[in-house]
Amino acid sequence: MRISEEQVEAAERHGVPAWFENDLGMRFVLIPEGKFQMGSPLEEPGRRTNEPLHEVRIERPFYLQATEITLTQYRKWNPAHAPPPVFGVAMDDPSLPVTHMSGYAAMTYARWVESQDTSRDYWLPAETEWEYACRAGTEGRWYWGDSLEDATLFANVADAAARRRDAGLPGFPGDDGYGALAPPGAFPPNPWGLHDILGNVREICWKEGVNPHPAAADPHNGDATVTVGREDGWSGSPAGVRTALRQEGNFGGPWMNCGFRLAAGLPVKPAVAVADPAEGAELAEGAVVVRGSARGLPSDAALLVNGVRAVPQGGSFLATITLPPGDQEIEVLLDGRAAALCSVKVAAAPRPAPPEVPEWAKVSAQQVAEARRLGVPVAFENPLGMRFVLIPAGRFAMGSPPTDKFQG
Repeated sequence: MRISEEQVEAAERHGVPAWFENDLGMRFVLIPEGKFQMGSPLEEPGRRTNEPLHEVRIERPFYLQATEITLTQYRKWNPAHAPPPVFGVAMDDPSLPVTHMSGYAAMTYARWVESQDTSRDYWLPAETEWEYACRAGTEGRWYWGDSLEDATLFANVADAAARRRDAGLPGFPGDDGYGALAPPGAFPPNPWGLHDILGNVREICWKEGVNPHPAAADPHNGDATVTVGREDGWSGSPAGVRTALRQEGNFGGPWMNCGFRLAAGLPVKPAVAVADPAEGAELAEGAVVVRGSARGLPSDAALLVNGVRAVPQGGSFLATITLPPGDQEIEVLLDGRAAALCSVKVAAAPRPAPPEVPEWAKVSAQQVAEARRLGVPVAFENPLGMRFVLIPAGRFAMGSPPTDKFQG
């Protein structure tokens, strides 16, 4: 794992690791906060009009996935995804980057990953975050410098290997050995440890000016204005495989050469909150279901709700406790320390109405009381005309005493 001195310093400054790997096998590197010049200068070869040069400030550090999402990783969420061939080249090797992605698919996958790892936030990166991380403190067309000849040493681009498959591809000089997609990590990373950030697949990002976090926009709308493709991937020309290139096509639907990588936030501090179980209804004595949120907790966290063990899962927890009438408190302990408190008013359970006694039944007050307690009839007659009366629970001395004169 390649980590720069700048990343190490940022990790120490914020008290977080310089890189991490989650339980899904996805590796992320820390991207320091800072500022950079986004876009391209007027004289850059291949420049487009949608690349104005302007300063962007990244206010806080974040993590970016070191490699592109693979088909194996994506199929953990969507096992049915089967990308078709492109120009006769198979795209369904599980070890290769996932392709035929849309903005909606990428955003939905990010939400799924977040549901699997509640210790931090995950999102589809904003293009400002992507370009800042791609440049990694460098300037110019490529992070390796301005040499066209060096491209095949650092990225999977349209070169001699690609032209052996498709002679019409525009290209770079040299031969990187890959006629189409390359497995993640086949090429050296950029200065901040990011592999294939140029070349391989075109990467989908949130468009500049759109909040990249899940609540900011509805991914179901397929709106071409909220996502953008960055650089042209393995089939791109020198003009297309540039750090500043922005593709503003309709990424609401799948594109054959589109993939993505995820961004992640710093670890969230463990937090527990209780949802008021009395909200929307009067709380009665007896069994009460307590629900709450539990961000940043492992599944084996020692979480107790009024002494009852609760298991955090998917960012929430659930426990069933018993509460008597009156003003009560629900206390959540995390590893033996108070983590959350909720005050509730518990009403006494309503007493059931006295049972109806049929005219034919001769029953005692004890039988009526038992019927009320159980919530059942004190007497009934079945369809066969057979009549029954309730016999209360109790105890008695069965048999006869030795003094019984009829005892044999």
